[in-house]
Order: sequence, then C-alpha cells, then structure tokens
Amino acid sequence: MTWDDFSRGFTEKKWFYFGAGSYIGNDGTVTTSSKGLEVVSSGTNPITGEPAFTNTLAQEHLNGGLSGGIDHVKWLAYMNNTSSKGYPGFDAVSGKELSFETWISGQTYGTQFHPFGDQVKDPNDIRLASFAFNTMDMESFMVFDFFITNNQIYAFYERLPFGRGESLGNYAAFSYKIPIAKRNPTDVHYLRISYDKDKGTVKWFVNNSEVFSVDKIGYKIDPQYMILDHGGEEQLVKPDQLVGGIGMFTLLDAFDDGKGLVKLSTEENFYYHPITGQTPLSFVEEQSADSSRLFGQGARLNVKQVNVVYKQSK
Repeated sequence: MTWDDFSRGFTEKKWFYFGAGSYIGNDGTVTTSSKGLEVVSSGTNPITGEPAFTNTLAQEHLNGGLSGGIDHVKWLAYMNNTSSKGYPGFDAVSGKELSFETWISGQTYGTQFHPFGDQVKDPNDIRLASFAFNTMDMESFMVFDFFITNNQIYAFYERLPFGRGESLGNYAAFSYKIPIAKRNPTDVHYLRISYDKDKGTVKWFVNNSEVFSVDKIGYKIDPQYMILDHGGEEQLVKPDQLVGGIGMFTLLDAFDDGKGLVKLSTEENFYYHPITGQTPLSFVEEQSADSSRLFGQGARLNVKQVNVVYKQSK
C-alpha cells in the first residue's frame, strides 16, 4: 500500500519525529509538492550559503545524561502506525514478507569543512553527513537501513545499544556499513528492505536487484564492514514488527582507518575496536567539542513516495 506520496503534505497523521528526552530529530525545513517530500537542513553554511545541520548533542555530563551517541540523528521521522504489540510499525506476519520501499534522492553539503585533517581522506566519508531510508524494530532495537552519501549507497545493519537492560540483557550492539552501489547526487533510487519472519532473513534491494542479505539477525557479520562495536553477547532476534523511516545523520564516533573521529559518549566500555575487539577505542577528538560535531555540513533529502508491502513468502 502507498503509505505516503506527500500529496497532502507532511502530516502528523502519517509521521512522528524521533525523540530522546529533550533531543528531537527535527533539524530540517520540510516542504512538499507534486514531486513529493523535500527536507533541507535548517541552518546555513556562512561560507557557501548551502544547508547546514544545527542539531547536536554534547557528551553525557554536559547534556543532562542522554547518550552522546544520539548526536547521530539530525532529522528523523518514522511512520505513525502501531503494531499489535503496541510498538511503532507494522506486524511481521507468518507466511508473509514485510517490505518497505521508497524512491529517494538527496545530497550532502559542506563536508569538506571538517576539522579532522588527513584523518578523513574523502569528503564523502559517511561519518560526516548522510541521508537514509530506515527500518527498525523498536522492541529489539534491530535496524536495517540504506545510508547514502553523494557518491555511494550503503546497506546498513545494526543493533542500537539503547535497549540494553533487564529485559533484553547485555546484547551485542554494533553498526555495519556495506557499500553496494555508486551514485551521483542527482540520481533517484528505488530502494526496498524486506523481512521474512519465518525465514529470519532481511534483504536489501536497489532497483529490484538484491544487493545484501542477513540470515542470523542479531549476530555479527564480516568485520571489514563494522564501524561501531559496543560489545555484548550475540543473540538471535526475531522482530515481531518493523517501522519505516527517513532521515539525515552524522556518524562521528564511527570507526575507520584505526580510529573513531569524535568520542560522542563517555559511557564506560561503550566503544570497542571493531578489528581487535579491545577497549578502549581511540578517537581523533576525545572531548566532543561543538566545533567537531558541527562544522558547516548538512544535507538535502527528496522522497517521492513510501510504501508498505506484504507479499506471500516464497
């Protein structure tokens, strides 16, 4: 079914913003037209006049206790639908494959102004700015996304650490980015993420071609793709629902070439080295200064339509 073609605007009936405490993922100017949805970072780079992010979050001792990792989110909206268990999203049904699909384009800006010197070799480094098509199970904190920069589409597989505790235990939390297609900023992509509850599989599709899959949800995969490792014990996860979303992000604590960029969180034993598994992970910038998190980078996101599709499992 067509969830939204934005012909009636961007409405609370269809979407809600990510929120954690006082931090809301609404750092964007939203417009709709016959072409669909456009979201542009709400600030302006003073040098170029291009869109720039304004939302950011300091480390825990400076922000009132929220996880500093929440700084990743700049603008993020989820489908406003509730599963039978009461979580945001749509039920994963036995015998059926649940898919979320979209037609999406966008661009990042100002990433060349980063303060990290030769520690970042490419202004299209995913950590500096990106936009995304998301799916998430808010019960288990499993996430299956597409993250996109000016020159690359990535499949994204992660389990966020924010649900650890009494009911879910100290589960393995991680993020992986898998490069799956080159692109230009003007390209429009037809993307689909499909979950088969009975088979325990998630598949990522670009223009109807399968580009990646996972068949042990909750388990780690090839370490060459890991950009965040938060430790913990692997668990097999069988999500009962998924919710779709669209967003714009930075991933400044993520790992590449031996280090993370910015130590967003001061939580103990939060960052492990993705290759060695050792803690602590070292960072280019350990204090998470405001100027390390916002340096004039931003993004634009264009979405023509978002659909939810149930099909018979093959």
